[in-house]
Amino acid sequence: MKKIFFLTCFITYLEASVTFFVGTDPHYGQEQLSSNEEINKQVIYDMNQLPNQNYPEFFGGTVQSPKAVIVTGDLTDMGSFWQWYGLSLYFRFLQLDGFISDYGLNGENLLNFPVFEGYGNHDNLAWLEWVQDSIKYRNQNRKENINISENGLHYSWDWEGVHFIQLNIYPGDSEEAEQSLTFLKYDLQNNLKDPKTPLVLFHHYGFDGYSDDWWTSEERENYYQVIKDYNVAAIFQGHQHSVFHIVWKGIDVFSSGAMKDNSYFVCQIDDKKLKIINRENGSWGDWHFEKEIVQ
Repeated sequence: MKKIFFLTCFITYLEASVTFFVGTDPHYGQEQLSSNEEINKQVIYDMNQLPNQNYPEFFGGTVQSPKAVIVTGDLTDMGSFWQWYGLSLYFRFLQLDGFISDYGLNGENLLNFPVFEGYGNHDNLAWLEWVQDSIKYRNQNRKENINISENGLHYSWDWEGVHFIQLNIYPGDSEEAEQSLTFLKYDLQNNLKDPKTPLVLFHHYGFDGYSDDWWTSEERENYYQVIKDYNVAAIFQGHQHSVFHIVWKGIDVFSSGAMKDNSYFVCQIDDKKLKIINRENGSWGDWHFEKEIVQ
């Protein structure tokens, strides 16, 4: 039997505690009529009821309400209109919900919290760029004060002394990556108050063996050269559909599994530490991680 994980992460810094959830690969449209849509709804319902619940005794504390849910790509299975927005036919005889109709933007739909999403390779498959064009619109309408790239796709923000950056599919300057590496360089130079500020980075492709096939070793090295002198607390990736922690060139990288498999992260920053604990199918697991993030 396949083991399904929920991963919950905690990060807190000098100013105050902050909690956020991280998920990836909801894949709206894949096996939609059988299970995909319902499993994503289960993830949403679980996220909604987590605040004020206790963590396991060995971990301690209570779950705070998250600032947002951050999603690292493959929001849809093929990037189509109905997978993104949802579909209603024959006087709602056939009703399929999409990523937006379930997850929303600022807590207005099923999910009670804002969503900070990035696109993945599956969101690039449609002839028209529904997902990318919608992200540009959504970036202009988020309640959070964010820094947006010139092309409107990539963005960054600050929570309690920690700097967060959404780089979408991967950090690079190819047509697929939409100049995200250029935005990363600009953002670090212009929107980072102190080079010792903890950074948390999000993108779809990662550094596992499978992800390596989807962007070049040169692109990964160019990325490293941009971030190597900064205080990178964590990188969150998607694409692999499994839960793991690896260390890439001295940087901690985390994968949350897939939302379509009922798996996600809950994260918090507290007492100068990044702390992570996993959650499995509605209950806490026994895996956890923590480290100092202040230099």
